[in-house]
Amino acid sequence: FSSRRRHTRWPRDWSSDVCSSDLTVTGEQSGNWTTSYQYWVQDTVTFPEGDTLTIDAGVRVKFLAGAGMVCYGTLQANGTEDEHVLFTSKQPTPIPGDWDNIELYGENNVISYVDYEFATDGFSGDGASGSTFDHLTMVGSLSLTANGIVLTNSSNMSFTNNHISVAGEYGIFSENSPNSVVNNNEIIVLHSFLKINTPVKLTNPDNLMSIDTKVYKNANYPKIFNVVISQKIASILELDANNPFVEIIEIKKNKTFIAKKTNTYEEKEIRETS
Repeated sequence: FSSRRRHTRWPRDWSSDVCSSDLTVTGEQSGNWTTSYQYWVQDTVTFPEGDTLTIDAGVRVKFLAGAGMVCYGTLQANGTEDEHVLFTSKQPTPIPGDWDNIELYGENNVISYVDYEFATDGFSGDGASGSTFDHLTMVGSLSLTANGIVLTNSSNMSFTNNHISVAGEYGIFSENSPNSVVNNNEIIVLHSFLKINTPVKLTNPDNLMSIDTKVYKNANYPKIFNVVISQKIASILELDANNPFVEIIEIKKNKTFIAKKTNTYEEKEIRETS
């Protein structure tokens, strides 16, 4: 699944929040996590089948290096518009990939108004039927291989109002998931590789003029951000020669990255060198 309707909800500013104390957690967990504590996850915690962990609005959960969550029971992260739940790194200067990820293998999970930062991967799992993801914000801080949400064999799912920007293969992927709802999500997948002959749409973000074309040469990160296009296409898009930004959408999989800078070449040059 993927949807590209834009909304503008960004992660809240957590810098001024103060909890009364910190609580280190490890091993099996269930029950209720409240704003009385900031939770420090020391290793990979698990939720047993049949149990539920409820995380209240406004709770901050910080993961030490390599830590994560594996949920065989039910995870209910009940953030609100004013009080999000935060999953983030415990490191003083966090970087992408600081902690592992959250895996869901139980049904009826609730992920509502959650900010998800600095993990190796997004949500993954199997058999998570009946789960809802609403107003999940996962924007640009995960590892370069991270997907957003990847679940399999999970029916009656709901993905709404989520803002996901990742560099892996998928924003939202849910295979074998009948009777599921996908609506009003913003999904941006930052490519690390484009293959030759990949169909793409080029768009000038300044005037929204666009054209469909194909990639003529394999492009790897970081060279992918120095996209070369013909002068003919540059003219059609009315690109500014001094500031030639372009958005490229892979048509087949509907994934987007923003090229920071482009160059142009003569159309004749393609025919001579291809």
